[in-house]
Amino acid sequence: ILVCFRNRNFPFNSELISTVDGTGLQWDKSATFLGVTLDENLSWELHCNKVANKMAQGAGILNRVKNLLPTTSLCTLYNSFIFPHYSYCLEAWGACQPKFLKRIAGIQKKAVRSITKSHWLAHSEPSMKKHKILRFNDQHYFQSLSLMYDMLKDQCPDVYNLRSDMNKNNSDHATRSQTDKPTNLRLPSHNTSKLKTTFLSQIPDLWNKLDEETKNAKNRKSFKTSLKTMLLNCYSDKVECSNPRCTDQRSHI
Repeated sequence: ILVCFRNRNFPFNSELISTVDGTGLQWDKSATFLGVTLDENLSWELHCNKVANKMAQGAGILNRVKNLLPTTSLCTLYNSFIFPHYSYCLEAWGACQPKFLKRIAGIQKKAVRSITKSHWLAHSEPSMKKHKILRFNDQHYFQSLSLMYDMLKDQCPDVYNLRSDMNKNNSDHATRSQTDKPTNLRLPSHNTSKLKTTFLSQIPDLWNKLDEETKNAKNRKSFKTSLKTMLLNCYSDKVECSNPRCTDQRSHI
């Protein structure tokens, strides 16, 4: 299966590569590589739908057994049937258009309500803080910054290593910014909106917003612990709700 990624700046001629050694190629608008579905426009819509469908199956299991199992067992089922699906390769596709991610975030909230045996319209943020579950957007933020930490600390393959690029240029100016904070990275500039959602376009800005103590963590474990604690501390035990029909009064301020 060959996927054709159309680019208006690159004239595509299907006659040049329609056959290989006299064998015709089967054209398709999408393909799955290592569990990640790629579409011809790199919108990640197909992959998000695939992830949401798998998560929905796990959420259905949780909903059916929530009154039969304790909370600890429900958390185990969540980490087995739901979390692996949306966390896999999240660094690559987690920054796509919000309309494709909305269903995934909704299913995650539904699963959290099943863990806490709450009403299906209950607020999920207090429950996530209690059970130390990051919201979908924050999970993408968490995994991406963890990868950035590995890249800066030479703890990942050379293909992802920022320092290898810095050595080629014989200058730290390739990624470091000219500020009073030496741990900050230079922000890249792109002309297209699609490139602005890529990993190397968004994560440097998020990295620069971290406090110096977190960025200078001694090891990966301490960095991830500090980062997750910082994210969970932003969650509220009580939320402001102006919906008069809300049934979750116990979570209101």
